[in-house]
Amino acid sequence: MYDELALDTVGDEKTALFIIISDTDASFNFLVSIAYTQLFNLLCEKADDFYGGRLPFHVRCLIDEAANIGQIPNLEKLMATIRSREISACLVLQAQSQLTALYKDHAQTIAGNCDSAIFLGGKEKTTLEEWSKILGKETIDSYSNSETKGNSPSFGKNYQKLGKDLMSMDELAVMDGFRSACCSFAACVHFFQKSTTLQNIRCTSSLPIMTSAMRSMCKPISAPGFISGQMTSSRSTA
Repeated sequence: MYDELALDTVGDEKTALFIIISDTDASFNFLVSIAYTQLFNLLCEKADDFYGGRLPFHVRCLIDEAANIGQIPNLEKLMATIRSREISACLVLQAQSQLTALYKDHAQTIAGNCDSAIFLGGKEKTTLEEWSKILGKETIDSYSNSETKGNSPSFGKNYQKLGKDLMSMDELAVMDGFRSACCSFAACVHFFQKSTTLQNIRCTSSLPIMTSAMRSMCKPISAPGFISGQMTSSRSTA
């Protein structure tokens, strides 16, 4: 039988492979799952047997609607091992609960092996709670004045520093990730304030590392903006 896909050659040269299926008919979802399984297995073997463990060209899998293509076997292990072979996977989800529903106990392992994540907005409680915790807290100044009237009036002023969620669940829920802001997270990187424009979109992002394509499209603006980030994705480098 002739192999028209030649999946084992994807990492040999610059290649674009599109796998498109119906979003209303799930009959052929299993084919996508099989294709990714074969792709990962063949490329890992090719990297180990012919290239000393790393493919000459990085292979990035952009898996849109990752929860609607069926379960990819052993994805929790693949997410941890493919990165050393110059392979990465970006899982695009509508909500984090989709990953839990599909991969059950392995969902946290899969998410934990994603070194970067972007949140583009949503209303699902689990996702909002998770991102509110990831963003951490900020320090705010609290001032209070007191006054006592009577025969011996007195005045008092109190000042203290308090911790507050950088973005609460309700603030994340009303954030419009497609028009105003998004939340981004990268391993070993703290969130910071920055404001940029991306194709006339004001975005606040705490991610100081960007791809060269994104960097060429962004330019600083003077208006103050808070960079937080939204959207869930995964990345890979050894």
